[in-house]
Amino acid sequence: MLAGCGLLPVVAVAQQPVAALAASDRAWVSTGGAIPEQCLSAVLVLEIDGREVTGPAAEFDLAPGRHALNGRARVNTTHCPVARDDRELTVPDLEADFEAGLTYHVALDHSATDRAEWALVIWKIEPRPGEWPEAPR
Repeated sequence: MLAGCGLLPVVAVAQQPVAALAASDRAWVSTGGAIPEQCLSAVLVLEIDGREVTGPAAEFDLAPGRHALNGRARVNTTHCPVARDDRELTVPDLEADFEAGLTYHVALDHSATDRAEWALVIWKIEPRPGEWPEAPR
């Protein structure tokens, strides 16, 4: 499910801007980047480690370590048609180990024709550049 994902080298802390130094001990999650042609839909994370989160955020930080994410997605079927079904679908939590200094791009993979195979995935991992946004609480 992590097709094309590999851990990328982290930029040395000494080369990061001063604003990034305070947050370099955090992992970042980005959920707003949908790629409809690859059957990846943006996700609104509603729970982290079984706890509800407040306020929608397309990007947020996490302490490094193992975490479970879950939420909702609006599926774009333009490139990946599926049988019409208005029933809500529950997918398992995305459980992964998150490393400090990296951004994890998360989406709903709905490429399977069987909706039971749809899953939250990390589709890209990259070093965290530049400014660090404030984390939602």
